Amino acid sequence: MELPSSLYKLDLRLRFSDIDSAGIAYFGSFPSFFDESFIAAMRENNIRWDDHKKFKFLLPIIEQKTNFFHPLDLGDLASIYMGIIKIGNRSFRSQHLITVQKDGKDILVATGYISRVTVGFETFKAIQIPELLLNMLKKYNVNVELWNLIDQRLNVKL
Repeated sequence: MELPSSLYKLDLRLRFSDIDSAGIAYFGSFPSFFDESFIAAMRENNIRWDDHKKFKFLLPIIEQKTNFFHPLDLGDLASIYMGIIKIGNRSFRSQHLITVQKDGKDILVATGYISRVTVGFETFKAIQIPELLLNMLKKYNVNVELWNLIDQRLNVKL
């Protein structure tokens, strides 16, 4: 599947802990998959999750949405793509899509987003996005129109 090079990609093997009694990925796992891709992108850019102590910020999630299209099975290798579609002064939104290969074809599994706000580590009041994090967000920035084209190409109808 041809996607913009500015997207971060994380391949994740579906674990037993991710599945429900029907043997497919539990729908509540998808926000965790989205979050994992964001944290992996941070790690790749030398921002460890616990750097919030050093830089005195936290990144609470203020909104999350998942659109589910196709099941994932135990052992599937899912590709999770992440792009940043909105960067404000104190908040940002990561957009995600998950695909899996079945019978040699890429299948869209889910799309969704996570909105976060940066807050002070000690005060829990909104603060400006720290420069280190802002630089990473800009690296994966994808404008909304381009993301909408991706959705159209994948036949996402919401």
